[in-house]
Amino acid sequence: YEWDVIRSLVDSTAVDEVVPFEQSAEGDSLEVAYAAQYFKENQPEFSLIYFGNLDHTGHEFGWKSEEYHAYLTHMDGIVRDIVKAVRDAGMEEETVFVLTTDHGGWEKSHGGKYVDDVLRTPLFIWGKGIKKGYQITEPTIQMDVTATMAALLGVEMPKQWRGRVTEEIFE
Repeated sequence: YEWDVIRSLVDSTAVDEVVPFEQSAEGDSLEVAYAAQYFKENQPEFSLIYFGNLDHTGHEFGWKSEEYHAYLTHMDGIVRDIVKAVRDAGMEEETVFVLTTDHGGWEKSHGGKYVDDVLRTPLFIWGKGIKKGYQITEPTIQMDVTATMAALLGVEMPKQWRGRVTEEIFE
């Protein structure tokens, strides 16, 4: 992870690794290199990789700025490198990738006049058991990501959780 708040959200007794990296383009690359090595050595059942600098760039320069779009292009390469790391570790056939953001944006903030500015976020899910080339048609919110990941892992969702499983994506 690259955002310090992530550490406070993780129960370190429930995970094998919690590793901080610098929030920068170099930090992104170091984070991917670390993940690639970890995948090869450990074949984890679940991994979360959080990159914070794209969010920082949006807040600093604006969500539609040249700087943001340039960093988005950089992140496209980072995602490619993560997929390659999973493939090189021999885990691709059993892996489901979930790519999303933590919020939407308007100008340089989380939202403007409309709730959709905050709630509308990209959500890409692909891999084992997921329909290929499918576009999600039902509205989703961030809480649905967690519910869907729990379903993917075969984990019963606690009653206090909010969110729904995005069942339409499954083959």
